[in-house]
Amino acid sequence: MQEEIDKLQRTKLVANEAFTSLQTCASRLEDLKGSISGEEKNLSDLLEEQKQKLQDSGDLQAQLEALRLEISRFDLSDLEAARVQREKAFRQYYATESELRTKENRKGDLLRSLDLIKDRIDVAQRKGERVEKIGKTL
Repeated sequence: MQEEIDKLQRTKLVANEAFTSLQTCASRLEDLKGSISGEEKNLSDLLEEQKQKLQDSGDLQAQLEALRLEISRFDLSDLEAARVQREKAFRQYYATESELRTKENRKGDLLRSLDLIKDRIDVAQRKGERVEKIGKTL
């Protein structure tokens, strides 16, 4: 009987250890379930972020292709022709500006000459009037 009591006590001890281990495992299981839930949420967030970045990357790739197409439409000969035309327009502008300055200077010279001629005419008229007065008085 003592043997049976010892056996039962050992069995009880093993059962208690198993129960304690089971409680520890259950507690760890709950902790792990919480961790798994958090990790699943993180994974979901990361997958959503990756999906958004892939979409943004696709949009940027499309924009890049559109820009490349626009750039390819520019023909270098057209750009060169535009540059030559611009230079020609500048030369024409500067020539016209120079011609305008020359004509304005000439206009100023002519106006001064005209003023001198007017002054001479006025002086000649006064002399003529004086000669006429002198002729009348004589």
